[in-house]
Amino acid sequence: MGKPIEVTRLDYTAMELRALASHERDGAVVRRLLAIAAVLDGDSRTEAAEHNGMDRQTLRDWVHRYNAEGVDGLYSRESPGRPPALSAEQMEELRKGRFVVPSYQRGYRWSEQEVGQLVDDIQSNVGRGYCLQPIVVERIDGASRNVDEWTLVDGQQRLTTLFLLVRLLGSKPSWTLANR
Repeated sequence: MGKPIEVTRLDYTAMELRALASHERDGAVVRRLLAIAAVLDGDSRTEAAEHNGMDRQTLRDWVHRYNAEGVDGLYSRESPGRPPALSAEQMEELRKGRFVVPSYQRGYRWSEQEVGQLVDDIQSNVGRGYCLQPIVVERIDGASRNVDEWTLVDGQQRLTTLFLLVRLLGSKPSWTLANR
């Protein structure tokens, strides 16, 4: 049997936590509020956790967050994610570049479904950043007109779609796309 977990933050009674849970839209927060209310009512950690779809250790972690931060601590946090693989200077170099789609690449084949999925993915991640998955490029030696040129090895469909969307929206992208 595990050591009893103690709720030291007493801003709300068990009944008040249940009332908050009844108005909460986030199901995970509802379960956390109800589990903490059950602990306040004297339920064991095992009972409170099992009745609210979590294990004892998870409940313990949420009680610690509740004790430290109150109800606001029961909301899930965004993970910062993996740091960018490229430096800011490298990203700027690519932004100013010219991307060349080599002749061996297949023609543009995305349907409305793939374009829609890309747009939906980007829209659902506004303000959080969005990873397009890798776009593989290779620098072209001896690029003309003092412009860095890159052969697009992988990611042609995504990059072409973004180029077309940006042009459609009336903006001029900071990079160009060419065929060879």
